[in-house]
Amino acid sequence: GWKKHISLYPLVQGTAEKFKKELEKYATSKGTVKFPLTEPLPLPLIRKIAKYRLAVTKAAIKAKSK
Repeated sequence: GWKKHISLYPLVQGTAEKFKKELEKYATSKGTVKFPLTEPLPLPLIRKIAKYRLAVTKAAIKAKSK
């Protein structure tokens, strides 16, 4: 967390593009999305991003093990 926002660092491997519409109201940078402390955290969106990143990571691990 920061003084005015909470940062999440999941925006790699196409994550930003996949959730572009849902993230447009938040500040983003190369690998970060910033959620302002003045608003409730968008927990459903955070869950969706986390599940997506888990699936991408599992697929990468599976591809490497072949």
